[in-house]
Amino acid sequence: MCLWEMLNNRSLNLRAVGFLDDDPSKHGAVVHDYPILGSIVDLERLIREKNVQELVLSTELIQDSKLQQVRKICDVSGIPVKRLRIRLEEV
Repeated sequence: MCLWEMLNNRSLNLRAVGFLDDDPSKHGAVVHDYPILGSIVDLERLIREKNVQELVLSTELIQDSKLQQVRKICDVSGIPVKRLRIRLEEV
């Protein structure tokens, strides 16, 4: 859902390069033409290799310790961390 929003909402000005997942069995898989590039331990290298300008989290189910690790890597790399939330709300 997050990827769909990134691809279809041009006002976000985002371009996906791939996904991270801590489950090694998913590494190398492809989701809607975008590869699962690795895990958080690969983040620093991927930021450099893929010329990442910002990191978009698509999950709210990230442990605080992992989120802090991501923030630290992104801070050192000079890129912002954002979370794209899509919610279904009663009206």
